Amino acid sequence: MNSASESPGNQSRRSGVRGSGGGRHRGKSLASLVLVCLLAAYALLQPELNSRFGWNLPGLPDGTSQVEPGSRSPDNGGVLAPRARNNQPAANQPTAKATVRPDGHDADAVEADSGNSAKNPPGDVRNQRNNPRSDPGSGPTTSDPDRWQDYLKSIGADRYRSPEGLLYTPGSAEGHRLEHLRRHTIDQPERPGPHGVFDGGMLGALQTIDSAYAKSKRGIQTTKRTDQGRTIYTVDLGHRVGFVGGREGQRRRHPMARRVRLVLEDARVITAYPL
Repeated sequence: MNSASESPGNQSRRSGVRGSGGGRHRGKSLASLVLVCLLAAYALLQPELNSRFGWNLPGLPDGTSQVEPGSRSPDNGGVLAPRARNNQPAANQPTAKATVRPDGHDADAVEADSGNSAKNPPGDVRNQRNNPRSDPGSGPTTSDPDRWQDYLKSIGADRYRSPEGLLYTPGSAEGHRLEHLRRHTIDQPERPGPHGVFDGGMLGALQTIDSAYAKSKRGIQTTKRTDQGRTIYTVDLGHRVGFVGGREGQRRRHPMARRVRLVLEDARVITAYPL
């Protein structure tokens, strides 16, 4: 029989199949739109929630999951879908003992052992004079910037001990752990990712690190893990100790930091910074 004599039932079934296919495409398009809206809302609210409540909600990943508009998916009804952008790791990355975490902060442990920066003579570390304020909006300074030199006790050639027993010794790309710590008293706006900055200059940083170490020994509001012979503490001090700088901090309007990450080999400080 020709198409003119086709029964009404067959015609109805065919139109139903076509309608069903269109409904599936519209459903996928709507789901894609809802997902994009949810991701955009999370990206806007996450920095504000972290800053206001002291949370550590993860940001949207900046690596292989970064997306760009412009790719067309063959099965999404012709809707433009995000296209993944793969960031290739740079060659000759320094090897670090501390594992790089998704929050980006432990990249600091890589630099603490990297030989890429110019080294300062370890003997010059006590001759540094630092700006007592880490940032004009970072809160009051604790004291004269020169007083931090009296906070530590010399126990040998370029070796210093804090009142809580932490040791600051030669090492790091800067030549001395104190020189590395000094970088965390000043913001570096062009540094990729987050950069923790202590309030109160060097003296404020040393005092805050001692407070965090004392609290970690009591196991109060502290998380602890080990990585290739190093102990990594994250201590919540319950009050502002600095702020998050770098490019990530600038993007998030420099949220306050109330936690300290402390990386140790026995009692020897490798690095420490607020987050």
